[in-house]
Amino acid sequence: MRGWEVVDVFEDVDISPYQTRVKRPEFERMLVALRTGDLDGLVVWKLDRLTRQQRDLVRVMEACEARKAFVASVVEAIDTREPHG
Repeated sequence: MRGWEVVDVFEDVDISPYQTRVKRPEFERMLVALRTGDLDGLVVWKLDRLTRQQRDLVRVMEACEARKAFVASVVEAIDTREPHG
């Protein structure tokens, strides 16, 4: 719909982002991809599917800001490229 190309999918199946001590390998791989500039942005179904821990959201946003990447949600009015996002 927006003309974005999906270059990768990061999916930690059956691993809750709510649990603080659980390792999320795909989440960590996604952060690396953001930091290295392999991604222009993230499209998530809902923000709570990405993270439920404030510190993890901060990590994502810092990685995005460093490379001018964005975060957009499919079902929520979240798009960090927009002033209201």
